[in-house]
Amino acid sequence: MLGPSVNRAIDVVERFPDPDTVTRSGIYDAWAELKSNIALIYAADSLELDGDESLLSSLMEGTVDFDRHYQLFHSWMRRARYICDTILSKMPDRVLYTSNVSVLLDVEGEPFPHADFSDAELNEMKNAAI
Repeated sequence: MLGPSVNRAIDVVERFPDPDTVTRSGIYDAWAELKSNIALIYAADSLELDGDESLLSSLMEGTVDFDRHYQLFHSWMRRARYICDTILSKMPDRVLYTSNVSVLLDVEGEPFPHADFSDAELNEMKNAAI
């Protein structure tokens, strides 16, 4: 199977029914802005707060409450390190790994359950152009 790349991600996203929702340049701009924090972003999204809300959505909305949610911060950092060690370390872009892991050097990774790609998603990735 092909490894992940921004170009393949764009090719997959462009197959969505509404091509006006994303543009190639918009995806590249977002990736450039977020890639050095992608492990922290993914890990924050994996942590559930109250109900269906994730730590990421609470951070983005500015509603995170340290007094109520401080116990999640250790898991957040450990999950981010796990992402670095199990996913980003295998990517051809070494800067992606080093920029994410640099703030997590003294943190031990914490495995966590995560959704696998569906067959349809895997098929789209296989068919996407390099």
